[in-house]
Amino acid sequence: MSDQQVVSLANRARFKPDLGQLARDRVASARRALDASPDEFAGLLAPLLNWNITAEMIECWETEIVPPGDIIIAAGLMTQDIPTGRTVESDTLDSLVRDRYSDLAAVFSTRTDFTDMFSPRILFDGAGAIDAVGLSLNLLCQQYPDTRLRALLDRGAVVRFLFIDPSGDAVRRYEADEGYQPGQIAALTELNIQSIVQRVRDRLRSDKASNLSIRVYDETTRFNLILIDRRRCVMQPYLPGTRGVDSPTFLINRASDTRGLFPTFEQVFASLWERGVPR
Repeated sequence: MSDQQVVSLANRARFKPDLGQLARDRVASARRALDASPDEFAGLLAPLLNWNITAEMIECWETEIVPPGDIIIAAGLMTQDIPTGRTVESDTLDSLVRDRYSDLAAVFSTRTDFTDMFSPRILFDGAGAIDAVGLSLNLLCQQYPDTRLRALLDRGAVVRFLFIDPSGDAVRRYEADEGYQPGQIAALTELNIQSIVQRVRDRLRSDKASNLSIRVYDETTRFNLILIDRRRCVMQPYLPGTRGVDSPTFLINRASDTRGLFPTFEQVFASLWERGVPR
């Protein structure tokens, strides 16, 4: 090889591969290798991941949104895309998914972007256990129908709601920090609590009433957490000066009982629940 053919990496120290595009290309390549339409490919992925995957999701993961790590891995397995013929780019991507992202499956810029892809029905229908902590828990209380929540509980699901205390000091601090009118968040939270009590808990059969528990806590709110079946976590941080709907959302799928992000947030919920006061 002549000197003219040698490329010095020292001159390209700032080069950074577009990992998001690499991830999208991996999904698109796997679908094309299987000669499948987006709808067919979604049907092939769903049994592997236990997700309600749609053709629209596949199209977004190929063109706009960085696909979750488990989608990339599942797509690779389906096409037997394993060590042979690997490239530097694919090794870098797999390392990123496996090590750096741990059990983080997807990140969305806003809660609206998240619910556009994962509606409450996709998240909660069929769940056997739901743990939720936050301010007013609107995703469950306002966006998920009471009839569907009662149906879950009647089938044996165990649901625990942990609201910020509407009469506590912490909610008043939050309202002041975020520029809300005094009592605005407290009133919404109390409304949601009463709605769950009257429209859900009070209408359950007596043998299912204990499946729904409600507690309140009076502490600084840092996260809105929803844990589903001890395997999926929706984490939304509360950010100063940012409305809840505008805050980023992180989707986490449990990969281990001891490592990763899921056990951390599971412990956060458990600690707050233990200190909560029943309603």
